[in-house]
Amino acid sequence: MAEAGINLNLAPVVDLALEPRNPVITRLGRAFGRDPDTVLRHAEMIIRAHRSADVKTCLKHFPGHGSALHDSHDSPVDLRATWKAVEIVPFQRLVDAGLADALMLAHVIHPYLSDSAETPVSLSRAAGEIVREVMGFRGPLISDGMQMSAITARFSETEAAMLALNAGNDLLIYANQRGSESIDTAPRVAAALARALAEGRVLAEDLHDRISRVTALRARLF
Repeated sequence: MAEAGINLNLAPVVDLALEPRNPVITRLGRAFGRDPDTVLRHAEMIIRAHRSADVKTCLKHFPGHGSALHDSHDSPVDLRATWKAVEIVPFQRLVDAGLADALMLAHVIHPYLSDSAETPVSLSRAAGEIVREVMGFRGPLISDGMQMSAITARFSETEAAMLALNAGNDLLIYANQRGSESIDTAPRVAAALARALAEGRVLAEDLHDRISRVTALRARLF
């Protein structure tokens, strides 16, 4: 990656493989295991290897996607009956060890981190506040793909972007992975957020905070 000029990798996955039927983490072999110590050991090796090549990493999918029965690429995912507190352990310990360059918020409904029963963690201000004020993470927050069905099934493009920004995300991912999507997505979303700012639906101080964090990340990347 370094030789190709890539300086940020959206990895490692630090979800715990708690649900054998999980279609997007466990069944695809994306988790290092169900034991947090095993996950931590492997994640630390990957992060340090990346850092030795000057490539930053991003922990995902906070607060844990490994107990889910569904895939947030395909539909909304509700973790209120399945999520376990142990799932947050790898994230917290890697943050405490100074090994978290960035952190990705998942499109999952959570019993404590969602603003409502319809709002995923990635769009919830409660999640951003917990990450900053309780976990002590000061780096950038990156949304999972904003065009995944967990988002598009319930929110318009503009509403989702505005909620994601207000929730504390510093960077939003638009992969344009479907044929119906176009390369115009990013400028269209940026224009919508500019209108929301002018109308007071996005707070200027929040936007300044996000820009400052992204600027700091870019300085470390280059």
